[in-house]
Amino acid sequence: MTATACPGRAALPDPSRPPGLPALTPGTPSPSGGGPAPSRGPRTFRTLAVVSADPVSGTRSQAQEVADRLRAARWTLRDDGTPVSDPAEVPVLRTTSVDGTTRLLTGERTRRTDVSATTTWVEARLVTGAGPTVRLDLVRAVTGATRAVVDCREFTSTSTTAQRLSLTLEDG
Repeated sequence: MTATACPGRAALPDPSRPPGLPALTPGTPSPSGGGPAPSRGPRTFRTLAVVSADPVSGTRSQAQEVADRLRAARWTLRDDGTPVSDPAEVPVLRTTSVDGTTRLLTGERTRRTDVSATTTWVEARLVTGAGPTVRLDLVRAVTGATRAVVDCREFTSTSTTAQRLSLTLEDG
Protein backbone atom coordinates (compact mmCIF):
# COMPACT_ATOMS: atom_id res chain seq x y z
CA MET A 1 0.00 0.00 0.00
CA THR A 2 1.42 3.37 -1.03
CA ALA A 3 0.69 6.41 1.09
CA THR A 4 -0.76 9.40 -0.71
CA ALA A 5 1.10 12.61 -0.06
CA CYS A 6 -0.80 15.50 1.46
CA PRO A 7 -1.54 18.30 -1.00
CA GLY A 8 1.03 21.05 -0.56
CA ARG A 9 0.50 24.76 -0.33
CA ALA A 10 0.08 26.16 -3.78
CA ALA A 11 -1.08 29.55 -4.92
CA LEU A 12 -4.52 29.63 -6.45
CA PRO A 13 -4.63 30.78 -10.07
CA ASP A 14 -6.37 34.09 -10.71
CA PRO A 15 -10.10 33.48 -11.08
CA SER A 16 -11.29 33.66 -14.67
CA ARG A 17 -13.66 36.33 -15.93
CA PRO A 18 -17.25 35.16 -15.62
CA PRO A 19 -18.96 34.53 -18.97
CA GLY A 20 -22.14 36.33 -20.00
CA LEU A 21 -21.52 39.76 -18.49
CA PRO A 22 -23.50 42.54 -20.20
CA ALA A 23 -21.50 44.80 -22.53
CA LEU A 24 -21.60 48.56 -22.23
CA THR A 25 -21.85 50.60 -25.41
CA PRO A 26 -21.56 54.33 -26.09
CA GLY A 27 -24.42 56.13 -24.38
CA THR A 28 -26.58 59.17 -24.83
CA PRO A 29 -25.39 62.64 -23.80
CA SER A 30 -25.52 63.56 -20.14
CA PRO A 31 -28.82 65.09 -18.97
CA SER A 32 -26.86 68.26 -18.20
CA GLY A 33 -26.35 68.57 -21.96
CA GLY A 34 -23.69 70.53 -23.75
CA GLY A 35 -20.52 69.35 -25.33
CA PRO A 36 -17.47 67.95 -23.64
CA ALA A 37 -16.54 69.56 -20.36
CA PRO A 38 -13.80 72.14 -20.71
CA SER A 39 -10.42 70.86 -19.57
CA ARG A 40 -9.81 72.34 -16.16
CA GLY A 41 -7.68 69.73 -14.47
CA PRO A 42 -8.97 66.94 -12.26
CA ARG A 43 -12.63 67.23 -11.21
CA THR A 44 -14.01 65.83 -7.97
CA PHE A 45 -17.47 64.36 -7.59
CA ARG A 46 -19.62 62.65 -5.03
CA THR A 47 -22.30 60.11 -5.76
CA LEU A 48 -25.52 62.10 -6.01
CA ALA A 49 -27.74 59.07 -6.65
CA VAL A 50 -27.62 55.38 -7.41
CA VAL A 51 -30.19 55.31 -10.20
CA SER A 52 -30.28 51.53 -10.48
CA ALA A 53 -28.60 48.45 -8.99
CA ASP A 54 -29.56 45.18 -10.65
CA PRO A 55 -28.07 41.73 -10.08
CA VAL A 56 -26.59 39.95 -13.10
CA SER A 57 -25.67 36.98 -10.90
CA GLY A 58 -26.10 36.71 -7.18
CA THR A 59 -28.93 38.25 -5.22
CA ARG A 60 -30.70 41.61 -5.20
CA SER A 61 -29.41 42.19 -1.65
CA GLN A 62 -25.80 41.74 -2.87
CA ALA A 63 -26.42 44.30 -5.62
CA GLN A 64 -27.96 46.66 -3.06
CA GLU A 65 -24.95 46.23 -0.76
CA VAL A 66 -22.60 47.33 -3.57
CA ALA A 67 -24.93 50.25 -4.36
CA ASP A 68 -24.91 51.32 -0.70
CA ARG A 69 -21.10 51.38 -0.64
CA LEU A 70 -20.95 53.34 -3.91
CA ARG A 71 -23.57 55.79 -2.60
CA ALA A 72 -20.97 57.04 -0.11
CA ALA A 73 -18.14 57.24 -2.67
CA ARG A 74 -16.20 60.28 -3.72
CA TRP A 75 -14.71 60.28 -7.21
CA THR A 76 -11.84 62.05 -8.91
CA LEU A 77 -12.00 62.45 -12.66
CA ARG A 78 -8.36 62.73 -13.69
CA ASP A 79 -7.09 64.86 -16.57
CA ASP A 80 -7.03 61.74 -18.78
CA GLY A 81 -10.76 61.13 -18.11
CA THR A 82 -10.22 58.18 -15.77
CA PRO A 83 -12.50 58.06 -12.70
CA VAL A 84 -11.02 56.89 -9.38
CA SER A 85 -13.26 56.09 -6.41
CA ASP A 86 -12.63 56.59 -2.71
CA PRO A 87 -13.14 54.17 -1.07
CA ALA A 88 -11.64 51.97 -3.77
CA GLU A 89 -14.71 49.89 -4.61
CA VAL A 90 -13.78 50.08 -8.28
CA PRO A 91 -10.38 48.90 -9.58
CA VAL A 92 -8.21 51.39 -11.44
CA LEU A 93 -9.89 51.88 -14.82
CA ARG A 94 -8.27 52.41 -18.20
CA THR A 95 -9.95 53.91 -21.23
CA THR A 96 -10.81 51.52 -24.05
CA SER A 97 -12.60 54.04 -26.31
CA VAL A 98 -13.82 57.64 -26.44
CA ASP A 99 -16.77 58.89 -28.49
CA GLY A 100 -17.58 62.56 -27.89
CA THR A 101 -18.66 62.89 -24.26
CA THR A 102 -18.74 59.12 -23.69
CA ARG A 103 -15.75 57.14 -22.44
CA LEU A 104 -15.70 53.34 -22.11
CA LEU A 105 -13.34 51.98 -19.46
CA THR A 106 -12.28 48.65 -18.00
CA GLY A 107 -10.39 47.55 -14.91
CA GLU A 108 -9.37 44.44 -13.02
CA ARG A 109 -7.89 43.83 -9.56
CA THR A 110 -6.89 40.58 -7.82
CA ARG A 111 -6.39 40.28 -4.07
CA ARG A 112 -4.74 37.24 -2.51
CA THR A 113 -4.46 35.61 0.88
CA ASP A 114 -2.86 32.29 1.85
CA VAL A 115 -6.06 30.43 1.01
CA SER A 116 -7.97 32.62 -1.43
CA ALA A 117 -7.85 34.73 -4.57
CA THR A 118 -10.56 37.28 -5.37
CA THR A 119 -10.72 39.13 -8.67
CA THR A 120 -12.94 42.14 -9.35
CA TRP A 121 -13.71 43.16 -12.94
CA VAL A 122 -15.40 46.41 -13.89
CA GLU A 123 -16.54 47.77 -17.21
CA ALA A 124 -17.71 51.37 -17.11
CA ARG A 125 -19.35 53.96 -19.31
CA LEU A 126 -18.75 57.55 -18.25
CA VAL A 127 -20.89 60.22 -19.89
CA THR A 128 -19.72 63.76 -19.16
CA GLY A 129 -20.87 67.18 -20.26
CA ALA A 130 -20.42 70.82 -19.41
CA GLY A 131 -22.93 70.61 -16.54
CA PRO A 132 -22.34 69.75 -12.89
CA THR A 133 -23.39 66.07 -13.18
CA VAL A 134 -22.06 63.04 -15.03
CA ARG A 135 -23.47 59.55 -15.48
CA LEU A 136 -21.43 56.49 -14.61
CA ASP A 137 -22.74 53.07 -15.64
CA LEU A 138 -20.92 50.04 -14.25
CA VAL A 139 -20.92 46.29 -14.78
CA ARG A 140 -19.08 44.87 -11.76
CA ALA A 141 -18.26 41.18 -11.25
CA VAL A 142 -16.38 39.55 -8.39
CA THR A 143 -15.15 35.94 -8.35
CA GLY A 144 -13.62 34.46 -5.24
CA ALA A 145 -11.80 31.14 -5.09
CA THR A 146 -10.86 29.47 -1.81
CA ARG A 147 -8.59 26.47 -1.22
CA ALA A 148 -8.03 24.73 2.10
CA VAL A 149 -6.26 21.51 3.08
CA VAL A 150 -7.69 19.77 6.15
CA ASP A 151 -6.48 16.32 7.28
CA CYS A 152 -4.68 15.90 3.95
CA ARG A 153 -7.88 16.55 2.02
CA GLU A 154 -8.18 19.49 -0.34
CA PHE A 155 -11.36 21.58 -0.42
CA THR A 156 -11.99 24.28 -3.02
CA SER A 157 -14.89 26.57 -3.70
CA THR A 158 -15.63 29.36 -6.14
CA SER A 159 -18.37 31.97 -6.04
CA THR A 160 -19.28 34.82 -8.38
CA THR A 161 -21.54 37.82 -8.06
CA ALA A 162 -22.16 40.48 -10.67
CA GLN A 163 -24.16 43.68 -10.73
CA ARG A 164 -25.18 46.34 -13.21
CA LEU A 165 -25.27 49.82 -11.64
CA SER A 166 -26.01 53.32 -12.86
CA LEU A 167 -24.86 56.34 -10.84
CA THR A 168 -25.28 60.06 -11.13
CA LEU A 169 -22.22 61.94 -9.91
CA GLU A 170 -22.27 65.61 -8.90
CA ASP A 171 -19.43 68.13 -8.70
CA GLY A 172 -18.28 68.34 -5.17
